[in-house]
Amino acid sequence: MKWKINILRGQIDKIDSKIVKLIDERLSVSIEIMKLKNEHGIPLHDPDREAEVIQRAVEETTLLPADEIQLIYRTILNTTRKYLKKRYLF
Repeated sequence: MKWKINILRGQIDKIDSKIVKLIDERLSVSIEIMKLKNEHGIPLHDPDREAEVIQRAVEETTLLPADEIQLIYRTILNTTRKYLKKRYLF
């Protein structure tokens, strides 16, 4: 049994590494969006867009309850916004 758990944990570790890479990739794209918004005088925060992103995640999840996936995405969005504001002084 222990070896099965270790194999499954290894799978989780690989998935976690992919998640971190995807979050980094998402942040890189967000930086580019922020630069474009800044060039054109568009506010960084777009509540309508954030609602769309969260709603799409709710519709795409097959296991997590809606409130849990919403919490995850709100955390991602808030963390991204905080990072951009801190790093780029907005």
